[in-house]
Amino acid sequence: MDQYLMKIMLPTAMIVNLVCPNALAGTYEVQTMPNVKVEMLQADYWISKIADPDRIILNIAEIEDFNREIIRKVPNSVYKLADYPSSFSSAQLTRLIDSPFPTEPSYIGDMVISDSYWQHLKLQINLTGLQDNNSVQYGLTVKRGNLKIFPTADVIGDEPNDPAFDLFQCSSILPAEPIIILHHSLNHQWYYVQMYNYTGWLPAVNIAICSRDTWLNYQQELDFLMVTGNRIRLDNDPLLPQISEMEFTMGTKLPLVKSYLLPDSIRSRRTYQNYVVKLPVRNISGQLEFIIVPIPISNDVTVGYLPYTRANIIRQAFKMQGDRYGWGGMLDGRDCSSLVMELYRCFGFRLARDTNVQEVSAGKTITFAGYSAAYREGLLKSLSPSAVLYFPGHEMLYLGEDNGHYYVLSALGSYGELKPEQTKLETIRVRTVVINDLNINRASGIRWIEALTTAKLLE
Repeated sequence: MDQYLMKIMLPTAMIVNLVCPNALAGTYEVQTMPNVKVEMLQADYWISKIADPDRIILNIAEIEDFNREIIRKVPNSVYKLADYPSSFSSAQLTRLIDSPFPTEPSYIGDMVISDSYWQHLKLQINLTGLQDNNSVQYGLTVKRGNLKIFPTADVIGDEPNDPAFDLFQCSSILPAEPIIILHHSLNHQWYYVQMYNYTGWLPAVNIAICSRDTWLNYQQELDFLMVTGNRIRLDNDPLLPQISEMEFTMGTKLPLVKSYLLPDSIRSRRTYQNYVVKLPVRNISGQLEFIIVPIPISNDVTVGYLPYTRANIIRQAFKMQGDRYGWGGMLDGRDCSSLVMELYRCFGFRLARDTNVQEVSAGKTITFAGYSAAYREGLLKSLSPSAVLYFPGHEMLYLGEDNGHYYVLSALGSYGELKPEQTKLETIRVRTVVINDLNINRASGIRWIEALTTAKLLE
């Protein structure tokens, strides 16, 4: 198609200079939040404002110490799985699993959920299947999945026809993640599992069961590949359709195969210019098997963890710009806390899952409570970019100051906007990873800068 015609057919807010090699140069425009200039969408714009941006904040040993401090600070939210109990009583598991159903009307699509639906779900929780003493099992996830409060793939809304929100969504879980199996549903299609920072129901097809020794050895592999790109995808593999074009998102950790163990070829191809990783898969009986998989060196990956610097933190965050917001990680997206959690996995951190727990976890903490907006601005000026900022229900990555405004990046659900000739704030659903300044409003009308409660520096 003629380039001129292509340009005319695009919406005004998406005009592209089709011959310009730099996507953010020339005539390229994208819609941004209020007070955000297009040049602010480049990581280097903010990195250039940081003194000594490539200084190592913590080394790997210090990050491991920090992870132990996280467990000490929030012991019932983050676990060292190797120390997790090997069995539970019926009463202990009942307290974990037996969550209350919603009392307000709930929906699947536009249909109100009936009592019979809740009764069926109660049976699937399988409390009668608990023994006096219940031994755990061990496994690895074989693909990305969603942990749920109850064993159902149904999307349950608090209003009709909102497929982007699920009352029962706990958290996404990445591939190749060690988990502990605590219980199974009545139909054996779901397992109740513990990952390092959350529990929930996960489809059985997402899990490969293994021995404790195999499970431990997999976690203790010293040589590994870390996915540092927003997303990477395996090549098309006609000989292994179950992993062909499989996607891995930022923070996924995959053990590398030792060079002396590499075969001459893998499924009829040489592995020149490829890393080779050991990938867990589920066999026909649900047990763990490993296959070796090539990953081209052109992918955005690194051997081992990234150096923990402010420049690297901001570069990682900017790789997620424009992504869909995903409540609890649903829709293959990220919410505000999983964005921070998965970003920091690239450096070796094992953060808590939820915003309210991250806020009280380990790290250098600065409080905003009780201070005026002017004093808060002074606190922000003193903060290093890459600090994590919190207010109730939301967290964001601090980028820095520009022309008297203070900017953050986050997976944003919504904000409040007062449009011209209106007297009442309108809730604007964003559901995207964006940059914004702290002068925007919450739905309640309070400016973000006035809503801040805490800043956290992971150091």
